[in-house]
Amino acid sequence: MIVALAALALLTQTPADAPPPEPQASQTEQPAAAPPPKEKVICRVQRTGVSRIPSRVCATASQWESRRRADQADMEKFSRDNEVAAKRCGGLVAC
Repeated sequence: MIVALAALALLTQTPADAPPPEPQASQTEQPAAAPPPKEKVICRVQRTGVSRIPSRVCATASQWESRRRADQADMEKFSRDNEVAAKRCGGLVAC
């Protein structure tokens, strides 16, 4: 009976019971890539257009810079559009 159990154990050995394979040369030659450093999150208190109660807005430095550039571009476009309208209406912005 013991011999039968030993034989059964050998026959039903799963890959999980087997020792792990040794790493190949190509796997060991490549250095592990370091994860990019996480950017620091900066929180600011801002008033939104909907409410007079300020809210806390958090973003990374690059996200704040991206927002600043987008806002600047919007302001420049608004200014150009008003100049065109003023020229078309003879100096009156709302014609």
